[in-house]
Amino acid sequence: MRWRWYYRILVLFSPLALFVLRCIVNPLLRNKRVRVVLLHPDGRVLLVINALGDRHWTLPGGGVGRHEDLVDAAIRELHEELKINLPAHALMQLGEVRVRGYQAPLFVAQLSRSQVAQILPDKFEIYATQWYDVHHIPSGAQSVVRSALELLSRHEGIGKMGGVTLS
Repeated sequence: MRWRWYYRILVLFSPLALFVLRCIVNPLLRNKRVRVVLLHPDGRVLLVINALGDRHWTLPGGGVGRHEDLVDAAIRELHEELKINLPAHALMQLGEVRVRGYQAPLFVAQLSRSQVAQILPDKFEIYATQWYDVHHIPSGAQSVVRSALELLSRHEGIGKMGGVTLS
């Protein structure tokens, strides 16, 4: 397991660190961030609560490295956060969603039952995970979740993934 010293520091100084990251570092560096909608075979969507942050349900994802392809960043983030390995062809880009003042490329992947069984959240990045019915998203979820599901429902064919019609 890869030890992440910076997460330990951020947890220790989390309120100050989050302020610095959100208000100073991200606007200055204009780092791109990706989000991924993971669909269960029965049509549910995976939501996560990040170890650092506001403790609201959101979509997995994170920062894009300098000169990193967006698909590669999404695959890397899924591996870092959930220990799941997806091939590039498993991700489909849906567009972009607005997340806390920046636009984030949005991807979707339909998982198989064996891929669902492989998911193992990294304790330094993810506090909790839960599969939710797309029609019963928790009220405290970040707005990016609803925006992503609305965008997902507009794409022909994707809205019927897993045998569930999104509306």
